[in-house]
Amino acid sequence: MADLRVSSGALQTAARLLASAATQTHATMPAADPCCVEYARRIQEPVDTLNLSESEIKEAVEMTETNILASLTAFQDSEQASASALMSLFQD
Repeated sequence: MADLRVSSGALQTAARLLASAATQTHATMPAADPCCVEYARRIQEPVDTLNLSESEIKEAVEMTETNILASLTAFQDSEQASASALMSLFQD
């Protein structure tokens, strides 16, 4: 059986790391050298494709971060409810 234990601190760290992971790539056009200008022109389309893919990945990462934090909140709420229920049982 798999061990599914994970700490809330680990989940918060994972969410924070996900939030800071994605960046954009830019190709800067060089000034005068025709060879460099042609090279930059050739790589611009693949860079744009990468940025589009990266944007889609970033959206998925943000959704994952939101889901992790929502799961953590739900877990903490149910943990608190369970603790309160147990305390009320012991008080009676």
